[in-house]
Amino acid sequence: MKKVIEHTVLLLFLIPLFFINIKSSHDWGDDFAQYIHQAKNITEGISQNNTGYVYNYDVFLGPQAYPTGFPILLAPIIKHYGFNFMVLNYTMTFFLLIVSLFGFLFLRNHFSFLAAFFTTLIIAYNPIFLNFKTEIVSDLAFTSFLLASIYLIPKNKTIATAILLGLMLAFLAHIRAIGLLVIFVFLIHELFLATPLNEFSFKRHQKTIISLFSFTLLYVILKFAFPCETNYPSFFEFNGLFNRINEHISYNFLALSYFFNIYEPKTQYFIGVIGSAALVTFSTLGYFYEWKKHRFNFINVFVLVYIVFIAMFQFGDTGLRFISPILFFIFYYAIIAIKKGLQPFNLNYKVASVVFGLILLFSYKPAIEKIIENQKITADGPSTDSSYEVFNFIKSLQLTNEVIVFEKPRALALFTNTNSVVLKNDLDEVEIKKQLQKFKSKFVLLNSHFPNEKLSFYLVSDTINNQLVFTNSEYKLFKLK
Repeated sequence: MKKVIEHTVLLLFLIPLFFINIKSSHDWGDDFAQYIHQAKNITEGISQNNTGYVYNYDVFLGPQAYPTGFPILLAPIIKHYGFNFMVLNYTMTFFLLIVSLFGFLFLRNHFSFLAAFFTTLIIAYNPIFLNFKTEIVSDLAFTSFLLASIYLIPKNKTIATAILLGLMLAFLAHIRAIGLLVIFVFLIHELFLATPLNEFSFKRHQKTIISLFSFTLLYVILKFAFPCETNYPSFFEFNGLFNRINEHISYNFLALSYFFNIYEPKTQYFIGVIGSAALVTFSTLGYFYEWKKHRFNFINVFVLVYIVFIAMFQFGDTGLRFISPILFFIFYYAIIAIKKGLQPFNLNYKVASVVFGLILLFSYKPAIEKIIENQKITADGPSTDSSYEVFNFIKSLQLTNEVIVFEKPRALALFTNTNSVVLKNDLDEVEIKKQLQKFKSKFVLLNSHFPNEKLSFYLVSDTINNQLVFTNSEYKLFKLK
């Protein structure tokens, strides 16, 4: 009964997430368009690689296709509601709710209700997350499946939970390839670290083997049922590895240090500074303490392996996007260190949880007010009137195999059903001509928010070969002779 009351209270405090920053538009992130296009293709039985995005090896915006897990989750939404960003925002908010619930359950296994409750609210209502949930990307879905899977690991007591765990881990790996780390760490931990090698037996590890079997079965089924070819760079690129690890660790620690420094708070800025400094410092100290006390605990091993892989990955400097899957664990370590640090003061931990929680939540007030004030404003992106105007004009041209050069090719391909490619910004005239010939581009679309001075000068300086066929307040479309 106590757990039911706790969970109900938490849910009541999380319901307002569905009323904050629900937008009917999207910004120019461009990743979202690839996910939506792949989901649309799934509903139509089309290859997920057939999105019109022409991959340019000189400019890595993203892979030719993302892993199929998140598009599968989006497919029913797209099929029934189309490109309805408000509905998609509710979907992302639902994933944030799931992240918060399983994050709370993890923290509640180690701390008091008040500590777990306020930590969950601090993460869920952080203005970074309130804005992040308007982005139609895989991060929150990945984190929800990750935390749900990790929640199941200690409960892997029956054949049913073993099968469910394997299925969850398989789908997790199809949302993001780095999800394969979880099954890897799980097997290493269960087979070699949790029990001595001389006690290894198939009977002892029966549930682990069942999880591995169900993982393999679903992973292979999804691989063949929803094929897509991604071309992510290799994790094991050792050229410049030492410098890359240093840069990525530095960048991600910096991103973490900004977690409470948000949106130019005019009054209580000091709270964010102290809170961010405390989070970085205490989470680091807490991790080392836990590693000393429970060296081969699954969470300790997973967090270590995850951080190492992110540091090694060529594009591992994306800040909160790669930090968010382990954010509840970061707060877990910070709480451990804070409790140790407060022991000499003889403070009541429950009172401290309430006071610290309320202070940090209070520091969000100006940012949340600004978010609510601006949530009905159309985001600068493909949902503006100017964007719809140029998209409709391009569709009226009924292009088939032509390739349009544009800074956001995946969004253009989604909204116009044409092929699109992006060029590097620093090309000279000779290189521009070579690239246009290489991709057989007959159109170039310019947007005033993404200035490309050299390309723009090339187009306007040769009016004989480059004809301006459309213009409005944001766009210029050139047809190349």
